[in-house]
Amino acid sequence: MTSRWKEIAAIALAWLVRIEQIVSVMLLTTIVVTMGAQVIWRYVLQSPLSWSEEIARLAMIWLTFIAAAFVSAKHQHIAVDLIGDEPVGTDNRFAPVRLIMRGLRSARLVQCIILITTLSLLIGGMNFVWWVHPVGSPSVNISMSYWYGAASVGLALMSLHAIADLLGIRPPVDPKKNESDAVDPSMQAS
Repeated sequence: MTSRWKEIAAIALAWLVRIEQIVSVMLLTTIVVTMGAQVIWRYVLQSPLSWSEEIARLAMIWLTFIAAAFVSAKHQHIAVDLIGDEPVGTDNRFAPVRLIMRGLRSARLVQCIILITTLSLLIGGMNFVWWVHPVGSPSVNISMSYWYGAASVGLALMSLHAIADLLGIRPPVDPKKNESDAVDPSMQAS
């Protein structure tokens, strides 16, 4: 991939992450507004809304997978270190285990595992989304494909971010932004 194409892809990736963030904020707002409306209608007007809980649940499902995609792009998912880098004491019995664990934390290997996992789940999930298409939700009669399709869209976006990482495509860094928006350098593929 030439540097010009990488530059264009990096800008497109930055826009994609920004769109994911905006959609996530809109979905969170939808949840808050529908739940707030439900409380007002139920307790103040004594006439509960039949659709608000279902819309909030649908928005929460979509929020989960869209937010997971942009968090994945920024390498800010929760991680647990099983074995630290520094040896405890002078006991070197675990040195081979530490060496293996250090190799497993390689950014390229991690991105390959993420890509294989997300693509496998995406392929399996697409069949299920197609299978539940004729079934509608109870209150608003939205096809269940829209409910379960959130996982497919989120997994596709996470796969795209993993591919971009493997190709070394990273969004341009804005020096005016705070550190929390920057990609963790220890997780960048080399």
